[in-house]
Amino acid sequence: MRRSIALSSTVSSQTPPDSWYHPTPVEWVEDWIEQTADGFPDVTFVIDEHQLVGTIQKIAQRYPVERFDFAAGRGTHRLAILLRQLIVHRRVAWYPGCGDVLGPTASGGYNPPDAASGRCPPTDASHIGPATTGPRDDLETELASLLLRQSENGRLRIDHHRDGVHHDDRGCALGAACLTLSERTTGPEPWTITLPSASGGFRW
Repeated sequence: MRRSIALSSTVSSQTPPDSWYHPTPVEWVEDWIEQTADGFPDVTFVIDEHQLVGTIQKIAQRYPVERFDFAAGRGTHRLAILLRQLIVHRRVAWYPGCGDVLGPTASGGYNPPDAASGRCPPTDASHIGPATTGPRDDLETELASLLLRQSENGRLRIDHHRDGVHHDDRGCALGAACLTLSERTTGPEPWTITLPSASGGFRW
């Protein structure tokens, strides 16, 4: 069965301008988890089991959690292959501006995150501000710039240009989500046990 994946919502690391290229505080991640769980009751969180082990311990009793080992070559190999296949065969889709860090404005520029809250302002007409200069930075541009590297043992992994500008966080997050979804079974079980009816015949 041919299956496709569509993104309905994404959140990027929206930190104040002076820390755009620094690690996202774990507290922000945990706040986002709580907000997302409120909005999506059936959500499953795919979490790096090494960098966020403390977060996993906090939420595992309340929300479904899938541990992902980004540090291991096997997991990242499967992730890289699947994400490439989904993109090449157009089996993953995202909305315009998906994963946008800066927030698009009507004039084609970008609104940076609010320095106090670290969040992007809404992009409706009442909140649109003057465009800021700078390259477009969203999921689509990141995916277009990703590199596929092969290690000495033959395993592949997603990487990015080491120039202080490009990143692979959104691509890896998308790949981990797609890999988790692809490994889940869908539809009825191959065999279903049906008890006989009172007359002894089969029930359909």
